[in-house]
Amino acid sequence: MLTQCHILNGDALKYIFPVSISGEQIIMRECLIDGDVCGDTLDDFFKVRAKYINDTVPNVSRQDYFDQTVPELSKLLTIQEDTEINLWFEEDLFCQVNFWFCVHVLVKAGRENNLFLVLPKAPNQYAFGYCSQQELEQFYEDRIPIGEPDSIAKLWESYRAADLEALSNIANSLVQFAFIARAVQAHIDRAPGNEENGLPYHTLREIIADLGTDEFAPVFKEFITRLPIYGYGDIQVQKMLKIIKNQP
Repeated sequence: MLTQCHILNGDALKYIFPVSISGEQIIMRECLIDGDVCGDTLDDFFKVRAKYINDTVPNVSRQDYFDQTVPELSKLLTIQEDTEINLWFEEDLFCQVNFWFCVHVLVKAGRENNLFLVLPKAPNQYAFGYCSQQELEQFYEDRIPIGEPDSIAKLWESYRAADLEALSNIANSLVQFAFIARAVQAHIDRAPGNEENGLPYHTLREIIADLGTDEFAPVFKEFITRLPIYGYGDIQVQKMLKIIKNQP
């Protein structure tokens, strides 16, 4: 029987992961939809991300990043060749960008393992957290072979290069993963480079007007209801809300 490795999309999934599913677990603790993602090497990339996280995420230091995030991502480079790799990621943009990055690291490291994508099913395609143990077990049974890891890796390269045309072309070619094209379109709708005129900001302004308040809790709840495709957490919405509040 082949050894299993599970790359999980966050600690929340780790806490509810079925004990019936064996294998090493690697936790993806990143938010690559936000901030600088440059770096010629993985070490350079980690330094850039550590600085960004330190500068933007409350109570998280550079050292926290190197203590909690880097060791997990470094495990991607040590997975044995006879191990099947299961990537547990949802369909939203937040999850998808992290997924593309993980596959890119595996491909660049020459890991030719059998790769599988484990997806939650509708109506919870954006949240493993709403699923039962039985559902998680079934999602694992229904895992999808990733037959074109090079194309998934190129999604990350195009995203990092801000090449929206290439990103869209690759996504549209992956007909087995139609949800990727939806996530890519959501990214394009963010108006990269001019985000304050993009769909998330536009929707957030509409919500504030509709609710008659810019209080975070109700605004955040309505935002994730209207735009679940982004998978934004409180940090992303708080940042946008702060920018809107500071505008004339």
